Amino acid sequence: MPDEIINVDIPQGKKEIMVEAYIESDKPIKMLVTENNLLSEALYPVLISNAQVKVYSDTASVLLENTRDEYVEGKAYFNYQYGEAIGFKEGEVIHLDMITPDGQQITASAPVMSKSVIGEIEVAERLFSVKTKADSVPENRYFALEGTLYAEPENHYFREIFDFSVQENEIVTLTIGHDVKIDSARVSLMHISKELYDFQRSARQAYSANIDNFTQPASVKGNVNGSLGIFTHYTKYDSMYRVSSLDTP
Repeated sequence: MPDEIINVDIPQGKKEIMVEAYIESDKPIKMLVTENNLLSEALYPVLISNAQVKVYSDTASVLLENTRDEYVEGKAYFNYQYGEAIGFKEGEVIHLDMITPDGQQITASAPVMSKSVIGEIEVAERLFSVKTKADSVPENRYFALEGTLYAEPENHYFREIFDFSVQENEIVTLTIGHDVKIDSARVSLMHISKELYDFQRSARQAYSANIDNFTQPASVKGNVNGSLGIFTHYTKYDSMYRVSSLDTP
């Protein structure tokens, strides 16, 4: 049988805008706005330039500047920025109002999260735990914990998200498993919104589904209207601990 060339039309999907804005208290506002490529196009998403981007609340309003229109060494962590920290007040709501160059309107809202502190560290043979005080309101009981355990034979980096919305304890415990001998630890405790928790959890599930041929494809749950993505506020508490004494330097 002679060789035969078969042309197969592969579904290209559709172009969609992706917004990622993680607003941290007392830090400049940074946001990444991209558009995905079709399967036949380049690997990296297209950076969306020249959009009108406003972030505001009842007490402040700023316009973000388009600071980057191309990737640097294959990376672009943000392409819109307001270079000063905005003192958004705990309990108020931050809003996003964006218009793309082609006239597409994108909006989102996010609550301003309260500050949390690390109250106590516990170290067991295979467990590293952080305790903190949690709000009584269920939708405010979401946290993330990240850092590095400096240990033998190698350092152990971790990042995990936690949902305490169905618990009623005033003090909650965030626990990371490990299999190293810890000498010291750098820890960041973040008080995050339910929207960010849902976004990151669904992103993990979608990634797992995409690499498993036997798993039903999953979608990422965002909170942005008019595009994909996440617009959120969080607070962060950084500490360095010596495990031998659990004293803060």
